[in-house]
Amino acid sequence: MAQSKARNTDPRFSKLAIGVCPDQWGVWFPNDPKQIPWRTALAEMAEAGFSIMETGPFGYFPTDPKELKTVMDDHGFQVVAGTGWGILHKEEAWAETEKTFRAIGETHAAVGAEYVVHLPRSSATTRRGSSPTTGCSPRRRGTCTSATPTAWAG
Repeated sequence: MAQSKARNTDPRFSKLAIGVCPDQWGVWFPNDPKQIPWRTALAEMAEAGFSIMETGPFGYFPTDPKELKTVMDDHGFQVVAGTGWGILHKEEAWAETEKTFRAIGETHAAVGAEYVVHLPRSSATTRRGSSPTTGCSPRRRGTCTSATPTAWAG
């Protein structure tokens, strides 16, 4: 495992921590045969010197908290956030959105993460018209939000 490159050694930037997420490896969906396998991505991220992880689309990495903790610990990662898609502006979608974010919150709170990143549902269903690195439309700034996993865990 490479030495962590999460913190800049220059004192001017030493408070800034840089992490990694699967979209930096071309992963935008939990399951897509065109994407790199999660074990390969995780090994490459560690080899590149990253030590802080936002786990990307929920379901790409293991969703069992014990397994997630084991694989992240084995590769030297601190998990800080998980990501999910959901619709917040339509009442009929709230139950499914809540179910998704509770699952992410429970899994990620168990591994010590402090945040859940919310992306609008259209980010998960299209490969065009949104940023592949954030899932946010450049025309709809501010559509991505976050919350702490413990708020969703219940």
